[in-house]
Amino acid sequence: MKASGYLAFYKELSKRFHEIGSIFPSSKSLASVMIKPLEEIDGPRRILEVGPGTGPFTREILRKMTAEDTLTVCEINRTLLRQLRTSLQTNPDYLRHQDRIEFIEGPVQQLRSVSDQRQFDVIVCGLPFSIFKPEVAEEIMKLFHDILAPGGHLTFFEYWGFRDIFTFINTPKNRRRMKAVDSVIEKWQHLAELSGAVNTKVCLTNFPPAKSTDFCFRPA
Repeated sequence: MKASGYLAFYKELSKRFHEIGSIFPSSKSLASVMIKPLEEIDGPRRILEVGPGTGPFTREILRKMTAEDTLTVCEINRTLLRQLRTSLQTNPDYLRHQDRIEFIEGPVQQLRSVSDQRQFDVIVCGLPFSIFKPEVAEEIMKLFHDILAPGGHLTFFEYWGFRDIFTFINTPKNRRRMKAVDSVIEKWQHLAELSGAVNTKVCLTNFPPAKSTDFCFRPA
């Protein structure tokens, strides 16, 4: 990532941690793990990336895209989205696929209001569930489930050991919130296990180490 990308990231982090929820941009190694489900689906693939930030996952997605694939990128932070779009102007993978890429500024929940509700084969999610209220986490997970095509994959991540570390320094109220968010994720994981498959992988080469999770909701 260029210096301008880091500058934009940390400038926005100081103002909007509630949107970003991460203290470091994700590494290329974590990006490679997060987009692994693209290899599981034959084209043409409809891809949704949510919360790209400075674009580490975006660039890996673009590298793996074919001429038949489409990509929708949804980012709530205007500054980060503008920085991402500017940085991609010199990316050869982006230039090759730009006619099949759509950028959406705003919360991902707005996809619910699209009259011809879209479906995606792969959803790559960089949202910080650990800082959400449980009802927001539930709303987003249900949306993802509803807009995933049959057999589609949802990947997301959290920092490995994050909850164990912060158990000792969090307030009781925040611990209850995080536990409720865990329960939301566990509910949807159970559903994915019943209908398809769940795979997890720890990426030790990310800083901090991160655990990626892949939910595959296969058709009945």
